[in-house]
Amino acid sequence: MKKDPYASEDFTKKYLELSQLPEPLRLAAGLEETMQWPLHGKAADCLRRLHEENERLKAQPAAQWAGLTDEDEIPWDGVDAKSFAHAIEAKLREKNGLYRQHVTDGSPCWCEPETSYTDPETGASVIVHREPQ
Repeated sequence: MKKDPYASEDFTKKYLELSQLPEPLRLAAGLEETMQWPLHGKAADCLRRLHEENERLKAQPAAQWAGLTDEDEIPWDGVDAKSFAHAIEAKLREKNGLYRQHVTDGSPCWCEPETSYTDPETGASVIVHREPQ
């Protein structure tokens, strides 16, 4: 009579240990257990890295964000929706300390701007700065 591998104490112990792991790590272990395709190992590694990054991010203190209040005046009369949305975004960036001034004195700027035009006679350039995303 053939012994059932799923009825062994080792099998039961192993899967009890696995049941205590977070789901991504359980999935990674299951992928490695079956290893039917070469990419299962890579997928298991990805699951582990994602789990580690998720745990790292959860451990960081949450940022406190300030929202808009009735005292925050944003003009909306006569402007289109896109301009209004940009005004709201600018106000929120200002209140939350996310607005950064562009460097315009000729030294490198944090946004790595592009030169859109350089006058061949004077050498003056028109530089297009990027907004943070």
